[in-house]
Amino acid sequence: MKQKYLILLLCLFVSIPCCYSQTGLFTYDGGYFIRDGNTWVEYRPAEKDDAWATYTQYDEESNFYNIYNNYCSLSIPKEAHNKIYIRKNNDWEVIYNTRQVYNEFTASSRNIYCYEGGYFVRNGENWEEYSPARRSGVWNSYTKYSEDDNYIMIQNSQCKVAVPKVAGYDFFIYNNGDWVKCYEGTNVYDPFSGFDFNLRYKTYDVNDDRYETPCRLSFDRKGNGEIYFGGNTYPFQFSKLYAKVLRNSETEIGFELELTDGGRILVLWDISVMLKNADETEIMFMFTQIEGKSTMEKVNKLIKEHSFFKQ
Repeated sequence: MKQKYLILLLCLFVSIPCCYSQTGLFTYDGGYFIRDGNTWVEYRPAEKDDAWATYTQYDEESNFYNIYNNYCSLSIPKEAHNKIYIRKNNDWEVIYNTRQVYNEFTASSRNIYCYEGGYFVRNGENWEEYSPARRSGVWNSYTKYSEDDNYIMIQNSQCKVAVPKVAGYDFFIYNNGDWVKCYEGTNVYDPFSGFDFNLRYKTYDVNDDRYETPCRLSFDRKGNGEIYFGGNTYPFQFSKLYAKVLRNSETEIGFELELTDGGRILVLWDISVMLKNADETEIMFMFTQIEGKSTMEKVNKLIKEHSFFKQ
């Protein structure tokens, strides 16, 4: 009898470490929730690079998870045909239309390209595909090899896939010398996908105060751009682009964007990004500690070739 109890206790102790928190990805137009056990994090990539809000799960119903933070309570559906609700005036009101619900999300990156039944996650030049309904974990891994205005081309040793940069386009696979539709696209959650160039920095300065917070400068070859710092996004347009060189020298030190509103953005090697007024006397902010210079080299090459802007 004692041996039976000992075996039972041993089984219990062995079973405990095997328990793990459930995960999930719940998407809507413009954003998504990631569930990790009772912790939920909401992201809205077009509005903020990092987390938009964090919640704690306090209840679970047959069709919904109920979560809350200090500002609100939400009800998240377990299936995509139901909507996402917010608690207001002692009643539940629809706040988002659900796009897709995936019962697994373990990726570290937050740049997500969704299709019916699965999703791709971009981490720099490396890509991972997940298909939770077919298999747990990574379904396939890829590397970017090319892109055009609407698609990013990725490949591995078995195939090539064209991933859409924006929602509303489908996914294609290269087969027998032609591109064939393989997935129906649903949504794209990546603030970088719509821009040709993205420069990331580790710190920014405003009014002589320095903040150790990631920030970025993004722009395309049609004169559209976006600045992100301090949790806010600021769009801009520019009409001209110049290479910058050291005075009395031909040594390149970066480039400058001339904004349509009269301001300027000066991008310098290894140093900073500064937004100035038209007469270049007022520094409105400064970005420092750039992460990688290869993007700047590409921009300067296009400026040299007089081929930066395109229709």
